[in-house]
Amino acid sequence: MDPDTFNIINTPTRINGKAFYAAGTHGLYGFIFSDLIEHEFVIEREAGNVATAPGPETRTRTVVAVERRRDGPRTLEAVTKRELYSTWFLASDLAALPDDQARSRRRLRSVSPALSCLRALWDFRQRRAGALPASRDDVAAFTHAATLKHKALGLPPDTLRPELLRRFLQGLATELAPVAAILGGQLAQDVINVLGRAQQPIQNMVVLDADRMEAAVYPLHPEGSLGASLLSLGAAATDAAVPPGP
Repeated sequence: MDPDTFNIINTPTRINGKAFYAAGTHGLYGFIFSDLIEHEFVIEREAGNVATAPGPETRTRTVVAVERRRDGPRTLEAVTKRELYSTWFLASDLAALPDDQARSRRRLRSVSPALSCLRALWDFRQRRAGALPASRDDVAAFTHAATLKHKALGLPPDTLRPELLRRFLQGLATELAPVAAILGGQLAQDVINVLGRAQQPIQNMVVLDADRMEAAVYPLHPEGSLGASLLSLGAAATDAAVPPGP
């Protein structure tokens, strides 16, 4: 599916309070996106010397409740956490990397440049009615967009190498079984975790980079409100484009 379709689907899922997942593969690269709106889960573990206190852990994650109980000689705690999410429309292009990652040169170098390529591809397809880059001019436009997305994320310019751009473009029309299996397995496991409410879910973008043999998770969120209070700008844009009925 193309990015506009993802946005069209994500809008009613958010309005109706339903979880939304999107995924795709492009040769050696792929992604998973999740919008769970607001999701609570419980982690049971042995209590440490310092009691876990309710309160924010990150911009998206908050400890909302802690219950302790004795189990023989051990003290266990059940920690309820809440994760807040943003929409595909915002996370796929407008959102930045978390501050703690953006401030670290070492961590910025560890970010897969495939993220910049994916954002450039989504932008290209939105501008070209879902079409993939095909002509020489298309390739030039995609390369320019990838460079801009890479810069917007604050990533080191030398990590976006010509050979990676070439491999990414060559894989646009292909689906490799190992890549699809890895992404499909990770997505299925996350759905199980979400339904069971006993594990940390994906927050909120996974980028699979087979060059690096990794599937890294990047929390990509815009400034401002998150969770149920976040309105979809994509929905507003869609509504504005549809003329009112009689």
